[in-house]
Amino acid sequence: MILRVEHQLTIRQFLLGQLRDESRTEVECALLISDGVYEELLIQEDELVDAFISLGLTPDERRRMEETFFITEWELKKLRFSAALARYLANS
Repeated sequence: MILRVEHQLTIRQFLLGQLRDESRTEVECALLISDGVYEELLIQEDELVDAFISLGLTPDERRRMEETFFITEWELKKLRFSAALARYLANS
């Protein structure tokens, strides 16, 4: 399933905690009923983590990632792994 750019942006905003309650609820419902939306969420998560590591986020986006995304051990492990991989690739 290919999602439109607007949907990709909405999922990114969802992950950054930038959506209003109504829009957030819509995304949460879509995640439950559509595999394509969930797959896009995973892609956007990876892209945000990569952008965080490469300093490709705005200061506000970085703060939001720190406050809303990197709050569980799973996300912190993902961040550490991605950072280690980026360092390895940079040194290769």
